[in-house]
Amino acid sequence: MPSLPAPSETASSQPAPSAQPEISQPEIGQPASAAHWPEWWLAIPAALVAVGIGVFALLRRRRAPATAWEEAGLEPEAEPEDELVDDAADATLTAEAVAALDPVPAVSPIPRVQPPRNPDHERNPGRQPAPQPVPTPAPSGPGVIAVHFEPVSLRLSLVYATLQYRLTLSAPEAGISQPWSVLGDMISAHASLSQAEQLAPDPSSLPLRHSLDGLAPGETRAFKGELQLPLNAIRVMRQGQASLFVPLVRLCLADGQGHLERRVFTLGVPGEGSGLAPIRLDTGPRDHAELAVREIEAARTIGHGPNSPIAA
Repeated sequence: MPSLPAPSETASSQPAPSAQPEISQPEIGQPASAAHWPEWWLAIPAALVAVGIGVFALLRRRRAPATAWEEAGLEPEAEPEDELVDDAADATLTAEAVAALDPVPAVSPIPRVQPPRNPDHERNPGRQPAPQPVPTPAPSGPGVIAVHFEPVSLRLSLVYATLQYRLTLSAPEAGISQPWSVLGDMISAHASLSQAEQLAPDPSSLPLRHSLDGLAPGETRAFKGELQLPLNAIRVMRQGQASLFVPLVRLCLADGQGHLERRVFTLGVPGEGSGLAPIRLDTGPRDHAELAVREIEAARTIGHGPNSPIAA
């Protein structure tokens, strides 16, 4: 039997191909390519840094004034809202101080005086009544002085009512040679006081305001002065919710022989016509530059007997 030829070594010696794919190894000399980031991402950290710098600067600016006051050893000024609160508190305290004054009874109206009846006129209605004689002034004591009082201004503070005034004294035709003293004060008119208590004070209770050695015939002397009345000494008049004040200025001119000239003036703000309006106390501190004055002429003769040395 013939023998088969042996297989070739070259064909059998070649290795069989592998089932797994071959992985190519990168060359050692070439670096791997890095991942690529978008360029706009760089704006995010820059924006965060800018915001942080702005917040720091703002906090530093707000803290700088307080630090400067502390370093100087001073207290920072109050904000405008605090000032408004303080003003409101002051107004409240002022209203409470006025409301805390002692209440007073209501002012009673002055009764009307009925004219005297004339029996002859009632029996004869067509007959004209005889004219009433005009009362003549009471005789004056020696050296009567003409007095002119002029209020300049009235200031109402939280403590006092302060009146600035001018006083003019004119000598009679014969003049006066003896020295005279001017005494006076200011009170509040009120129905709780009697007429004598308001219009005829004891001269010894009035403080000295001015003095003069004498006046030549027809001479005029002018004085300036100030009268004060504590607010807690004012007898307040009530009219609804309003607190009213009627000042009374009481003056006495006295010589060394017991002769007196008494003058009493009531003050107020100009009202309708020739009337006076009382001064309000519930409007807070203020100055009254426009004042009106009226003399109460009945005060000249209140409590004087026919033989009194006090001049009318």
